Amino acid sequence: MADGVVVVPERVLAAAQAEAEALGAAGARAVLLTGSYATGTPLPHADIDLLAVGEGSHYRLSRRDGFLVATSWRTGEQVRAAFEEPTEVCTVVPGWRSAIVLNDREGIAAQLKRDAEVWTWDRIAAACDRHVAHQAWGYAEEVHKLVGALEAGLPTVAAVQRSIIALRLPLLLALHRRLLYGSENRLWDLLAEREGELWATAQGRALGAIPCTFEEGCRAGLELYLLYVEAVRPLVTGSDELAVIDGACELAAMAPGPTQQPELGQAQSPLRDF
Repeated sequence: MADGVVVVPERVLAAAQAEAEALGAAGARAVLLTGSYATGTPLPHADIDLLAVGEGSHYRLSRRDGFLVATSWRTGEQVRAAFEEPTEVCTVVPGWRSAIVLNDREGIAAQLKRDAEVWTWDRIAAACDRHVAHQAWGYAEEVHKLVGALEAGLPTVAAVQRSIIALRLPLLLALHRRLLYGSENRLWDLLAEREGELWATAQGRALGAIPCTFEEGCRAGLELYLLYVEAVRPLVTGSDELAVIDGACELAAMAPGPTQQPELGQAQSPLRDF
């Protein structure tokens, strides 16, 4: 990226344009380059992400000129609906804003990009709040399963439940914080920077990026749940949901496993502060 302008490698652009021509022949009304090549942040071996506007196979992987190509199809109506869907806006809106148009004979892609540019959070704020509050209730079940697996000595089950919590709660917290991250490659570090040391450490341990014992990693997953609940609890209004959430928090705080005492000056972990 130079002076804010994304420079797509020539081989990548040539492969993307060739694929766009084939997609146009298959009925695509427009084709756009999205993902890491469109934002100038590709990792080694990154795939070429294409979005075809029209009726077609929802998702397809193929190879073109030595590259893995991931093609998603959506109609214009589906794209506009995604702009109003809490579970999609964090990736869809910035994805459209950064997308590079390869083929747009009818001008539909240009209009959808304009729609993404003028999009604002206030359009779906209430729906976002309802969603993140409800998920604090929904993921209480994963807390029960994780603690139960630890107590029963079932490390595989515990590892699965820890992973579910560690992979999904960051998506929800990003929505709550109104973070438009585009690619999940950016999400984890962006959220850790936004939330601070407690979240960053718990997330790193639960995902295995920070070395720790297995039990500490599982407790880190529980800590993520407690931190998430702390953030969204004011939005939870139902007494039944609050009872479930409070029960899960109490269970998480009493989970078995070693406890590390915080170093002098560190914030107290919610696992010890509940």
